[in-house]
Amino acid sequence: MKRTKPIIDPEIAAFEAALLRSLEQARRGEGRINTLEQITARRDSMINQSVAPENSLRSRARKSSSLK
Repeated sequence: MKRTKPIIDPEIAAFEAALLRSLEQARRGEGRINTLEQITARRDSMINQSVAPENSLRSRARKSSSLK
């Protein structure tokens, strides 16, 4: 019986490589620990920097509901 190579999805292979790198970094103590406060602060700062008030999701939602 002829042996064939298994078909490997490139996206799965990339994910596996990234996961293994992450585990190695954690094992070496290079991992990054995120607390809830850090995540919230980063998310808030990203939202404030990336979206102008007139183009924010809330602004657009208000405009679309007022048009109905």
